[in-house]
Amino acid sequence: MHDVAATALRLFERNGYEATTMQQIATAAGISRPTLFRYFGGKSDIVWDRYDDQTVELRELLANADVALSPLDVLAVALPRILNYDAGDLDLLRTQVKIIASVPELRIHSEQRAADRIAIIAEFIADRSGCAPDDLYPLVMSRCVWSAGWSALTSWASGHAQSPADTLAAGFEVLRSGFALPAPTDQPRRPA
Repeated sequence: MHDVAATALRLFERNGYEATTMQQIATAAGISRPTLFRYFGGKSDIVWDRYDDQTVELRELLANADVALSPLDVLAVALPRILNYDAGDLDLLRTQVKIIASVPELRIHSEQRAADRIAIIAEFIADRSGCAPDDLYPLVMSRCVWSAGWSALTSWASGHAQSPADTLAAGFEVLRSGFALPAPTDQPRRPA
């Protein structure tokens, strides 16, 4: 199934998401169109390949996390870890993130998908802080953590770094620092 999704992502990158048909994906993957629809309900589902497995893994990582670590320290390790891509497949992750970030239909879908993970993160934070998952603290923190991770991932996808690990770490450091501005020498300023 991952091979089929990889084939589709490469087609989306080459031909554009909207211009690529399910038939073209099936043909390129060497399977029938009905078989493709058994794997994926539609094109948007293909883009989210691995997402459900990653969500299960996130739950497990958080359930087994060291209780001595702060919630943010646990999440800063767990969220990058669920990106189960070998070094040779990071181009697929980059393509996947770029497509999700650039296609309006997928951006809307990403908000719906993210809600599941944000809820898992909020439950984890609530458990660690003695709050209810719908209290303000876990709600705000879970959304900040998710946004920091997604912002870092989209920044990495649009850049040239090989691995997203450093960019994700920098994104989580923004939260750890309480949103302190980086020193002027730490980050080049963009022209106004």
